[in-house]
Amino acid sequence: DAMRFLRSGLRARLPILAIALAAITLVLLVVAHTPPVRARVQRAAIAWLRAHAGITASVDELSYDLLRLDVSLQGVRLSAVDSPTPFLIARRVRIDIPWSAVFGAPRLQTIELDEPVVSIVRGTSGLSNLPGPTGTADGPLVTRLPIGRLQVNRARLTYEDEANGVR
Repeated sequence: DAMRFLRSGLRARLPILAIALAAITLVLLVVAHTPPVRARVQRAAIAWLRAHAGITASVDELSYDLLRLDVSLQGVRLSAVDSPTPFLIARRVRIDIPWSAVFGAPRLQTIELDEPVVSIVRGTSGLSNLPGPTGTADGPLVTRLPIGRLQVNRARLTYEDEANGVR
């Protein structure tokens, strides 16, 4: 019977197919962690922030682990697209994403900032260095992003109001 022959052939090949699928997955994970791919991911994330959040970002180094969903950024500088003054400079930013966020609602498990400097500057024109509201015609880009834990280590906050001479 032809169906029995096909089923027995498929059963015999199933372990080989499973091994091949596991090998392909492993190769893709290894390739995704190579420096050229990380550099491309970093450029894409920076471009996305600029286009969708009005933020210009620079990062000295990006590393991530796709199995643990852990991202680490070294030498982070964030500024509004139209401002030369960064509103955030941090030596390191580490982000943990829970697996539930991969297929469900976006959320972050942990954000850890090492030595952040938050600077708010209001110029003589009355405009600040903070990014303005962003979004689409349908509404804001992100309305809610739950964060399980925020840890800030050795932070500094500066405020300057050039219009009123306040520092």
